[in-house]
Amino acid sequence: MSNYSNGQLPDSALAPIAQGRLAKDSYCAASWNTMNVRAVELGCQLLPTGSMSSYRTLAQQEQLYQDYLNGGSLAAKPGT
Repeated sequence: MSNYSNGQLPDSALAPIAQGRLAKDSYCAASWNTMNVRAVELGCQLLPTGSMSSYRTLAQQEQLYQDYLNGGSLAAKPGT
């Protein structure tokens, strides 16, 4: 994933997880899905908190930060 800047991964570099997406190459998505399968076996399901708690594009990061500056929920500076 180091070939891409934060928030600028192409769709081809992302894999689905429950209600979100994570990077393929770093095994994040595979690890999340494996962990979630086990959680379901134990009677619960893991979900990202909120609709944007997995991978976020740079534009989404910028919007969340602007929302924060305007009095919304805490958000990190884009690209961090």
